Amino acid sequence: MSDKLQIPAPGTDEAVARGCTCDYRDGEPEDNDRWPDWITTGCPLHDSTPQRPGVAKCPALRRR
Repeated sequence: MSDKLQIPAPGTDEAVARGCTCDYRDGEPEDNDRWPDWITTGCPLHDSTPQRPGVAKCPALRRR
């Protein structure tokens, strides 16, 4: 499997270097079955919520 297809665990140095913004879950509801100990909402690497390509990450394309 290609290295680009393997996703490092949230919070690791490798994940942070790739843009991980996950926080360790401390009583918050679980939001990702694959990473149950982490809050992954909004993380460009681990968020499981489908997003339209380019819209969520580009402020110029967001609706005002």
